[in-house]
Order: sequence, then structure tokens, then C-alpha cells
Amino acid sequence: MFKKKKNIIFLICDGMGDRPSKHLKYQTPLQTAVTVNMDKLAESGMTGLIDPIAPGVPPGSDNGHFSLFGYTLNEVPGRGYLEALGYGLELKEGEIAFRCNFSTVKRNRKGLLYVIDRRAGRIKDREAAELSKAVQNEINEIDGVEVEFHHTLEHRGILILRGNLSVEVSDVDPHKVNEPVLKPLPLIKSKKAVETARIVEKFVLETYRILNNHQVNVEREFRGLPKANIILPREAGGKTLVKSFKEKWGLKPACVAQGPLYRGIAKSLGMKVFMVKGATAMPNTNYKGKIEKALDLVEEYDFVYVHIKAPDVSSHKRDSKEKTDVIEKIDEAISQIVELSIQNLSDTVTVITSDHSTPCETGRHSGDPVPILISGQGLRRDAVKSFSEKHCSSGALTRLTGRHVMQILLDQLNMAMEEGLKMPKPSPYFRADYEPLRLKK
Repeated sequence: MFKKKKNIIFLICDGMGDRPSKHLKYQTPLQTAVTVNMDKLAESGMTGLIDPIAPGVPPGSDNGHFSLFGYTLNEVPGRGYLEALGYGLELKEGEIAFRCNFSTVKRNRKGLLYVIDRRAGRIKDREAAELSKAVQNEINEIDGVEVEFHHTLEHRGILILRGNLSVEVSDVDPHKVNEPVLKPLPLIKSKKAVETARIVEKFVLETYRILNNHQVNVEREFRGLPKANIILPREAGGKTLVKSFKEKWGLKPACVAQGPLYRGIAKSLGMKVFMVKGATAMPNTNYKGKIEKALDLVEEYDFVYVHIKAPDVSSHKRDSKEKTDVIEKIDEAISQIVELSIQNLSDTVTVITSDHSTPCETGRHSGDPVPILISGQGLRRDAVKSFSEKHCSSGALTRLTGRHVMQILLDQLNMAMEEGLKMPKPSPYFRADYEPLRLKK
């Protein structure tokens, strides 16, 4: 079933890191969950803690992923661009994309719009799609700039502005509730940035006009649900070229992911993207199907990145019990990997970690380090026997930053280049572009 050459399954459980919760007797969901298979992998490998960016710095999912894949923050495209790319939307030079939320706001006497719920009660897809259609029908151009809005999942969407614009514009989302919607501002002294901020402001105010008394929201209010009465764009990004993962690390990569952001991250790095039937990027996703797909792909690909969004969704809902249940479902799904590994039938190295912590107590990303395990035949082992934030703190990998992970993995695959050698690729085993010396006749 498997190639003799070692390869990697890199499982990122989004937002899995946490803090002790009073609802779980002051343990984390990872400590509370029954994780027989993760514990077996931890016991048969190395563990530690990772600061995806740096200690105390809360990562976004985009820069958290890029760091784990060995890229610097300067190489990260804007998140809006990644979301658009993952959704299959192409951008040209000067066009920009924003990730967006349908949100709930309330107007005060001074005309300020205060954010009551940043996710509009996690509005269902059917209602959000209807609201999105209303926006698209009424706003397709602002002062000569073409406007596109696409609903993606639940409260989420993508705004594309097609014109000669700048990504250097601030978010309107205050990222907190009970705070006013912010006026978009240019982040640099530039006519393009000033014009972009003005267009964004007009778009946001127009969405409030269209949505506040829309029939969908009238009915939601009648049912006691929060209105989805505004769209808040943030994290602008434009088309950016990044060195491919294969070029950087010498590994042929694939990705199993559902959410647009994560497919966009993979596409921007040149990874072949695969989707699985029943995968939803939600707690009801097809966990087993994703792992089965990854096991199939390691026959052809050297590096298979698998993304599971569910822990982060539960965290943002501040539901520690659901998050615990989600972690147990992930653990059950990876039993096939553990079985093959323990029986020495696989040359695959398994990595399990997270792109950031999302404590259920706050519902927001934090700068807490996340646990990591690296397990496979012939790798060093430490004394850790359980996979959790607490136990991994005493592991052999100690505490690393995200940019160290890929180099450690190359070394474990015996593909790391000795320091000081002058070779054209990061791995001496990746020879596609080498030019051999030939004797002259």
C-alpha cells in the first residue's frame, strides 16, 4: 500500500489549543477528551509546544499556517486574496478581495452602528444566501469600481473590488462586540489607498441600508434571532506570487481541506487540492473520509496536508463540551494511521498540531502555544505518553516557533542538507533542476 520512501501526513486541527475551562473542571478540551490514538502516537514519537508566530502573539489562521509550512510573515498574501483563491475567484493586478462577515449592528442616537454579534448568530446558509443575492442585485458598481459579493458558508463571504486599488486599507470590523463599526482608513499615503477606503465605506453603509429591513431579517427578529443587517469587510489582499512548497522544500504536496481559506492557502503554495464527500468545515464533517483520503494520497504525494476546522468552530461558539466531542471524533478517525504505524506497515511520518489556540472561555484566538507530535518509524521518542497542552510541555521538541517545523521534518526524513553545502535545492535528494557535469568528447 505504501511507498518505501518516507512521506508526511500533516494534520492541522484548527484552533485546537485551549486554556483550562471552568466548564471542564479547569482542564482543556484536549485534556478532557478521550484520545487513545493521539496518545499512542505521542508515546511512539516526539512532542512539544509550538508558538506558530512568536510567544504571546495570537496568529490568524492564514499566517499560522504559512509559518508552520516554513514561510515568513512577509510572504503571506492577504487573507482576502486567499479566501477568494480557495473559492475559485481569480484576481488581476490592482483588484482586491476582503473576507467578510454578515454581522448584527444596532444604531444609536448619534448614528453610530454598534456591533452586537459579529457572526449574526451564525446565520444559516439559506438565509445568508438570500441576503447575499439582495446585496449583489443592488451593488454591482461604486464610482466606476466593479463590486462582487459572494456568500461562502454560514455568516462568511468574500467581497471583490475590481479596479486600480490598494490593499492598504484598515478593517471596519472592530473584532469585538459592543464596539462601533470602524471607518475604513488608508494605511499609507496613497491616492489608491484613499480611494479604496472611500469605496469600502460606501459599500458597508449600502449593505446596512439594504439588509436592515430585508424580509429575512424581519422574520429573524420576529423569531428572536439577531439580524444579519450589515456586511463587515476585513483583511484586504491582492494577487501575490509565493514560492511553491515543492520548490521550497523539495516535497510533492497535496491538500485535503474544505474551507475556502485553507484551499486558498494550499493553492497559493502549489498544492494539489482534494475535497471529500461529506466534508463541511463544521463539527458534522466527514472526519474518517478525510483521513482515508490522506492515506490514499501518500502513495503519490510526499506531503499531505489535512485541515480540520471543527475545533475552531466550537471554540468561537465558546462550547467547550462540543470541542471535546470534536477532538474525540478526530481521534477516532486517525485510528487507521495508528494501526498501520504500530504494525510497522507504513513509512509515513504523522504530524498533529494546530495553527493557533482558540480558548473556549474567550472565543478568540490567543497567543498560547499549541501542542505538536511527530511520530514515525525510526524517529526519536520522548517520555510523553499523552497528547495535551500540559503533557507536551515536557516533550523532546521543547518549545519551538512554527518556522522550525519543516526543517525538523526534513531532518527526520534524512533529507535535510548539511549546513555549509552549496546546493541549488533545499534537499540533496530533490534533483529535478540539477545539471550534471559531462566529460567532453
